[in-house]
Amino acid sequence: MTSCVVQRPGGVCIAVTDLGGDGPVVVLLHGLAGSSRELLRTARALQDHRVLLVDQRGHGASTRLPDDLSRDAFVGDVVAAIEELAPGSRATLVGQSMGAHTLLFSQQQRAQTWSRGS
Repeated sequence: MTSCVVQRPGGVCIAVTDLGGDGPVVVLLHGLAGSSRELLRTARALQDHRVLLVDQRGHGASTRLPDDLSRDAFVGDVVAAIEELAPGSRATLVGQSMGAHTLLFSQQQRAQTWSRGS
């Protein structure tokens, strides 16, 4: 397990936990007022995948009070995290509540390289 920080515009830092692994990439996105830590149990159950746990902006270990809390900013954070930590990989995004909302908007931008978990 590796903790990473993805730098974003405006001095925002997005915390990502990379559980490693050689399987397909799965990105887990938490809900409103949550953090990636609440998805650790789910992540550990996906042992045959490379799991990235993202603390969305304003949550968990990411920048707590960013100026930009737009949906576009949340989507940009997910895009940046995947492009930086798993470049060229096809990723499956799984989101709960607010995380699912971010997932849907992210999917619209990158439908050719990402898939939604079911």
